[in-house]
Amino acid sequence: MTPATVLLIRPLLCLVLWLALARYALAGHGLINSFAGIEWLPEPDGTPHGLTWRFERWRENRAVASLRNPEARVEARLALARERIAEALAEVRAERADAATPAVDDYGILITAAADEVSTLGEASHTRALAFAETLLEHRYIVFTEYLDLPRDARRSLAPLMDLAAAQYARLRQGFSRREQESLFFREEQTRWSWEQAQAADAQGL
Repeated sequence: MTPATVLLIRPLLCLVLWLALARYALAGHGLINSFAGIEWLPEPDGTPHGLTWRFERWRENRAVASLRNPEARVEARLALARERIAEALAEVRAERADAATPAVDDYGILITAAADEVSTLGEASHTRALAFAETLLEHRYIVFTEYLDLPRDARRSLAPLMDLAAAQYARLRQGFSRREQESLFFREEQTRWSWEQAQAADAQGL
């Protein structure tokens, strides 16, 4: 093998090794976790199964609508979206799949309204959109992390939540530069791979 060939092959081998390690990391085997240290979900104060849940949602919506600062409304909606995830998970753990649906639906309303609001923030809109996109990836990662430990039949009710988060993420991502999109690559791949494994488990009855 000539020196020139060695010089050509060496960086190629390094690239192949890096890709293999990245795939291993993304597969959730502990080498790298791009979501390490994220804030987890709050404990739900109530769930859709409870009698006062819809009244509490009405009060929350009024409180958000009363906020004059659009960025504050975005933050409030995202905080409530996290609560909806926690509530949906609580209902699924109790094997009340139908009761999880209102929380999932409200999650979709909240993140859609937040995404609409982000576009009105002027100079701050792009920075906030990037942070919002990362938040949506975190939501999907959290749901998957809990998913395989949940009752097998009831957990399928969480699939629409994952789709809602993915749709709003794709909407935001369209406005990012190539460098910004690349900066999200590892988190995107980890959530994509994780959800594929969850769906495969469902398909196999695991």
